[in-house]
Amino acid sequence: MKFNCLEEVLISTYDIETKTLRTDLKDFYINYWKFVTGAEVMNSKFVRLEEDFIRRHSESYSKFEIKIKQAINKIHRL
Repeated sequence: MKFNCLEEVLISTYDIETKTLRTDLKDFYINYWKFVTGAEVMNSKFVRLEEDFIRRHSESYSKFEIKIKQAINKIHRL
């Protein structure tokens, strides 16, 4: 939800200047979303979270968060 709000703000304020940036962020987010929702957590036989999944999720989320922070820095320079 927050990601959609960010995209809407960027479109309304810096549509042309942020087009590539928005596409990159959206692609990164979709990959993160697929990882989380396509994981073993969604399996009907799910019993508990494995440490490996938690580690991979944390890494993936951190990378996405870094990407957003980098985007914010780019936007500030516009």
